[in-house]
Parts: sequence; C-alpha cells; structure tokens
Amino acid sequence: SPTDEAVSSTGDAACVLDMSIEKQPGKRSVRVRLLGEGLARQRFAALCKGTADGVSYRRAAITTVLPAEGYISSAGVKSLSYGSGGTLLPGGDTAGSMRAEVGGAKHDRAGLVSLIVKDLEADGQDVTEELQFVSGKLTAVEKRGRRIAPPNGTGFNITVGPAPSLDATSVIVGEVVDGLDAVREISSLPAVKANDSGLSGGLFALGKGAGDPRAKLVEKSFNSPFQKVLVTKARLAVPAPMPQPVEVKQEEEAPEAAPLADVMADVMPEARKPETGAEMGSIVR
Repeated sequence: SPTDEAVSSTGDAACVLDMSIEKQPGKRSVRVRLLGEGLARQRFAALCKGTADGVSYRRAAITTVLPAEGYISSAGVKSLSYGSGGTLLPGGDTAGSMRAEVGGAKHDRAGLVSLIVKDLEADGQDVTEELQFVSGKLTAVEKRGRRIAPPNGTGFNITVGPAPSLDATSVIVGEVVDGLDAVREISSLPAVKANDSGLSGGLFALGKGAGDPRAKLVEKSFNSPFQKVLVTKARLAVPAPMPQPVEVKQEEEAPEAAPLADVMADVMPEARKPETGAEMGSIVR
C-alpha cells in the first residue's frame, strides 16, 4: 500500500511524541529513533506519521505505569480505520502478522520502545459449562471463549529499566534518544492499585475466576495513572538530506599582457618603431 511504501522508505526517521500530564503545565517531548526493518516497525512509524484517513497516536493515552516492572504503556488506538476501505496500517486489521517478530531483541535496558502484538492471557480460553438439551437429555456442555480481546497491534511500551516480562508479548521498534526524563516522570505518577478497587485478595480472584465481568472491568484499571496522560501530538521526523558538495571552479589565469610597444603600434600605427634599414630610409626622406 502507499503507506507501506512511504514508511519503509523513511530510513533513519524518528518518531516524536509530545505528551501532557493532567494539571501539570509544560510539553514533554519524547524522540524515538526507529530500529529494525520489520512489519512492527513500519506499523509504529505509520501511527506516528498518521494514515491518510487520520489514524494516528494523537490523543492516545498512557494507560499503565509499572516502574517496578520497568515500563509504561499505552493501549494505542481503538479504531484502525476511519474510512470504508479497511485499515491503511501495515499489517492489516490484526496483530497476527507481526507475532513472528516476538522474541528477537530483548527489553534489557531503559529507553526501549516496543509494539504490543500479543497478550498471553488473550491467547488462552475460559472454559465454562452450561446445561443444554442434547438428544432429549439435559447435558452439561463445555463452552469456550476468549478471556479478553487480543491486542490490535497499536499499543506500545517504553521501558524505564530492564523489562523481561515484555519479551514474550512485544516487538522492539525504537529507542528513546531524547526525553527519557519525561518517561521516568510519567512512570512515577500515582496509579490505581488492586486494593483501591474494592475487589482485592480472594474476593477479586473469586470474581475473576467466575468470569464476573465487573472483575475484568476493574482489572483493566489496575496500574493506570490517576492523572490523565495523553499523546497530544505525534509526528515522523525525517532527517534532511545531506547537502551536496559544491564544486568550486578555479579561475582561469589571465593571459600575459602584451608589450607596451605592440599595444601602441595597434593604436597608433605611425608610432611603430621601424624594424629595417629600408624603413629607416623612407622615414628620413
């Protein structure tokens, strides 16, 4: 697609994310140098740049702060397309095409940026039983369903330290080259804990195990910052081309000046000096 072609030709481009923290003035810019050439990197770059139908990281929220685990993360964008022709993002409507890239580079230091393409819990299934009439008999039938919706391949993480738990779910697409202090500031914000929800300990585990939708809804809020943190602007910064060297032409040397006598002879022929005896005689006569 045109988006694939445009993003894959960006070379040493960088993604710049401007972030804001609720009730705290000032813009916080995070500059990410893109790494790799895979599909996950292309998708992340496309979301920084924005697609032709307006899908981008602008207004994406930071939904998780886990400094103890070494990272912050955003759930990304909810809609992959605002048009009728399907998504323009590299990789398409799901993150499935990027899963093969998981397990490459490790989240072994601060400043790494990765795209979330898997969720270990989403890969599993809940198994419940319900009574149904089968061949005229009331029978318990297993019913399987996903625990949670799988990620759509737009969520991202930024590490503030080693984060090995991300190695199984995310693909590294870049590295912060400026603004890591802003990421650390966001990671230190107060966040919702399990005890704040009113469903903690055995009660919460019981509700989650029973498939209580209220427990799952509450769980989504765990580790989210109390203050709203948004990406106010996202852009792809492509370095300007290197200036071409200017060829300096050497000036041609000026021709050697003619003798004064020759110049005078051209201007005043009668002033030319006689060169032969015959000429001298004619002058005397």
